[in-house]
Amino acid sequence: MKCLNSAIGKAIQIMSTDETAANPSETLRAEPVRNRRSAADTYDDRQAGEIADVSPEGRPANPGLGAKGIAMMICASVTVVVIASILTAVFVSAAAGWGVFIVSMLLTVVINPVMYASILRAREREHASHRS
Repeated sequence: MKCLNSAIGKAIQIMSTDETAANPSETLRAEPVRNRRSAADTYDDRQAGEIADVSPEGRPANPGLGAKGIAMMICASVTVVVIASILTAVFVSAAAGWGVFIVSMLLTVVINPVMYASILRAREREHASHRS
């Protein structure tokens, strides 16, 4: 144990001194951490601030996702429902395909509050982009 403490002490002593420094205490100064934010980060922050001014929900999690991106996500979910319905109609029966279509559309679009909230968020982002 004594040998380990001695080795650790020597390692700390070696790391804490610098041969080029006039004063060994100069090497112990901590340098300030620089803020290395990219231009995309500041654009996202600015965009998030503009959306937060308009939106009742405040600052968005992903400000880079605009109104078109939200619309594409809604269209993608409807497309998945339609494809699942067509596959069910082809491989099972037409009645089952219609059943899958109706139930899936009810669950994903009609009674899903997230869809309505997504439409509102898309409008807010469009409004915020026109403000800037």
